[in-house]
Amino acid sequence: MKVFINKPSKSLQYLAITKRWVTDLDSHRINVGYLERLHDDFVKSTAPRYSAELAEIKRDLFMISEQAGKTETLLFMHINLLELMINDSIPEDTVSLNAKHNRLDYWMRDLAVVVYKTKKHLLGLIEVVVF
Repeated sequence: MKVFINKPSKSLQYLAITKRWVTDLDSHRINVGYLERLHDDFVKSTAPRYSAELAEIKRDLFMISEQAGKTETLLFMHINLLELMINDSIPEDTVSLNAKHNRLDYWMRDLAVVVYKTKKHLLGLIEVVVF
């Protein structure tokens, strides 16, 4: 006799999305590391007239790193909760699950936008100075 196990589909869907966000977060960290090294090398070879813009970029990179660390903690907590729901260890609470997932979605989108803008700002400044 076949036994069908009904897994909570919303939890599975959210788990797949959240694990993708973890890889996106790793990608952002690699980008930030590259931009920090690029920034540090550029500061050494740049005239002081760009110091205000470079300080702003450095502050943005620091804020991105902090936000990524906080987001990573929340993502892993969310993954643990989803895995417990999928294994039927705890009941699926769709209301709080949706709210938490939407908040994480907003944070990940915001982080991606800030990384993109900071990268564009730094590379634009380098282009102005070099060319």
